[in-house]
Amino acid sequence: MPSVGANLACHYKPGEDDSVAVVLSHGLTNSRQDAPLFGELDRALAQAGLGVVGFDYFGSGESDGGFSDKTLSIMLRNLEDVLASLQRRLGPAGRVGLFGRSVGATLSGYLLSSPIVRCAVLASPPVDLVKAFGWMRCEGDGAETRMPAHIVPSGQLKGDYCLSREFFAELPDLTAKFESAVTGAQRVLVTYGAADEKVTPMHAKRLMALLGTDSEFVLVADAGHNYHGFEAPVVDSAVAWFRRHLGPVR
Repeated sequence: MPSVGANLACHYKPGEDDSVAVVLSHGLTNSRQDAPLFGELDRALAQAGLGVVGFDYFGSGESDGGFSDKTLSIMLRNLEDVLASLQRRLGPAGRVGLFGRSVGATLSGYLLSSPIVRCAVLASPPVDLVKAFGWMRCEGDGAETRMPAHIVPSGQLKGDYCLSREFFAELPDLTAKFESAVTGAQRVLVTYGAADEKVTPMHAKRLMALLGTDSEFVLVADAGHNYHGFEAPVVDSAVAWFRRHLGPVR
């Protein structure tokens, strides 16, 4: 298991209030530089006076490792490390919002109970990870499974487009852990694209049944998994959600 905590590329852009920040959690096949929605969201958050933290998960972008080295448990430790570092930076009054898309949204869901996290926006998270990824796994003794050609990466990959046996082996436990983590969670905005064929809006039904009663759901008509051409409604809703729940900047 690689040691990843000290090898992440991370960028912090402070806002008007140095105790408030939004952490951007990118998906499996992209990085902070090319993740769908992130460019538009970064600019909108800055205009709203909110600090922004962007980082590359292990195996993505400028961080160590390659795509085939990824597992969701490693990525979850990455996000935990980023939050711990941010908590030290922001201090005891720190208030953090999480924005994740796709797998990055699922990973954000595990940390909704963190004391520093006040709210979250989860865009198109896979809820049942076994159903979302398990069908891709090739039977046999191979150490890796090549990703299907029709599952097109949404960013620049590092190395072979393969997932390890370890990636697939941990999916059942992580699915159960996700459902436990989001149960009763407060102040969560969930979005899905109505035309998303990778992570269909059917995932939303299970997720919204688990979340707390003050959470909200937005279905973006005609939007696919990457929200291309439909960035504005997601970004606008996310910024409004963060301003509402993180409080006014100083």
